[in-house]
Amino acid sequence: MTGSLPVRKPGPGEVPDPTLTPIAIRRVENAGGHVIDRNTPQSNQVVSRESALTAIAMLRSVIRVGTAHKISGFPRPAAGKTGTTEDFVDAWFVGMTPTLTTSVWNGFPTIRVPMVKQFHGTPVFGGTYPALLWRAFTEPALAGTKVHDWPAPAAVAGAEVRIDPATGDRAGPNCPRARSVVMAFAKMPTRTSHCRGTVIPTPEVTSTSQHQAQLTLDRAGLLPDIVEAVPPAGEPAGKVFAQDPPPGEPIQLGGRVQVSIAKAVTWVTVPDLIGLNDVAARSALRVAGFKVRETRGAYGKPAGRVYSQYPIPLKLAAKGALVTLIVSDGTD
Repeated sequence: MTGSLPVRKPGPGEVPDPTLTPIAIRRVENAGGHVIDRNTPQSNQVVSRESALTAIAMLRSVIRVGTAHKISGFPRPAAGKTGTTEDFVDAWFVGMTPTLTTSVWNGFPTIRVPMVKQFHGTPVFGGTYPALLWRAFTEPALAGTKVHDWPAPAAVAGAEVRIDPATGDRAGPNCPRARSVVMAFAKMPTRTSHCRGTVIPTPEVTSTSQHQAQLTLDRAGLLPDIVEAVPPAGEPAGKVFAQDPPPGEPIQLGGRVQVSIAKAVTWVTVPDLIGLNDVAARSALRVAGFKVRETRGAYGKPAGRVYSQYPIPLKLAAKGALVTLIVSDGTD
């Protein structure tokens, strides 16, 4: 009897990791209350104690004054991290005390639904429902148990050092891809990298014209790949709004840099359609110059009403772009 749930089998050549198999049954007792079998948790330490305590100390401020401040009155020592995806489609809160860690997710499992008004008329992000649900669960779960706290992390002495990001070693004085980072003295590399000058930092060409970008890359010994694309709202046509690799990243001489040039588009504000019937919503979008896609699901009553939309209301989008309507079919 192991009482465990296999999560993932080791791949070819991998050493089995007991931490991949969480224990579901901790012990088995007979009718008299005597333990007849027991599972002992297996664990491997993957970060140092001081690194863990430093991270916890940083995450405590998330609850006190940060993005989860709505639960700042939580009565025990606690730390956590909020998370929110683009356009409020998913929201998380992972919170912990010294004795209990819990993760809460809010969202729709089978469809992208921007939760732009579900929190009392405002968007759902990690510090709203997920954090509040975490507190609603954790307080009674720990009620009557002893209050524990984490020890403070020890101060770490360190300094700024130049690192070769390709090797992790110290960078020599002529390494073109060197990065300056702050490291603890105990963690500083002792070897020096043999960084070659054939690798250079990618020059920045964003916010320049296509001609200037091509000239800059040519002088650096690099080749531009010009791509015309729809830019973020507010970017003028003809300007470079993105590049890959990004500025400063190492690149071989003669390498190619993709340069995204803003194409001319008409920007239109996406109308707020939530609550309208689907016929009126589709009409409003077509009048505004958008394409329409409709998805139906069990989002409660009344049927035929727009429950959510993507992109979110009042966001700027290119004229002719696709807007998805999430419409209720009237079932719960």
